[in-house]
Amino acid sequence: MSTATRMPGCYVEDGIVYPDDDGVEMGDNSAQTDWISFLLVNLTSFYADDPDVAVMANMNWYPVKGKSKICRAPDVMVAFGRSKEYRGSYIQWTEDNIAPQVVFEILSPSNSTSEMAEKLSFYVQYEVEEFYTHDPDTNTLHAWIRKGGQLLNVPTQPTFVSPRMQIRFENTADEGMKVYQPDGTAFLNPADAVRRAATAEWKFEQAVVEIAALRERLRQAGLE
Repeated sequence: MSTATRMPGCYVEDGIVYPDDDGVEMGDNSAQTDWISFLLVNLTSFYADDPDVAVMANMNWYPVKGKSKICRAPDVMVAFGRSKEYRGSYIQWTEDNIAPQVVFEILSPSNSTSEMAEKLSFYVQYEVEEFYTHDPDTNTLHAWIRKGGQLLNVPTQPTFVSPRMQIRFENTADEGMKVYQPDGTAFLNPADAVRRAATAEWKFEQAVVEIAALRERLRQAGLE
């Protein structure tokens, strides 16, 4: 009989420990960290109203039960068909065996060609549908889309639309890469996105208070 438990800093099943922390910081430099934050905040906001889409950053992903050494921590990943519940790691066999469908890696000078090739191989093997790399230094976006069991490199210039998310990536000569929602709304920088989310939450809380007060007035008037 399988035994599983979540402990501080790890998930343990059948005596095998799956650590939450891979020991690697989120971003080697400010440009990389800014881009990871940009994608995390905007994608989280974009899918805020969908309870079945989980957006995660720098989280260990274990695709194979019993194999704690088989692990990656993508800079940002999106899992469709999964809830927004708390996770220390993405333990795939506890997630209806659904692999994250979309993965982003933001490049830094420390990323070697062989390292990125290994990541691509991992994402091919474990059924990622869309894999993106972005180099902030050169403003270069690369995309691999799953076709026929492989992730195939596809052109991204001057624009590219994600098949799964329908968000659009656009390269501009003077402003660098821009990202847009399907309706054409531009992704916000992280500070503006957080500010907008906070404002929306405040407005929602105010509406709840006002509705409660209205219902109380109606009750007192014998109309509810």
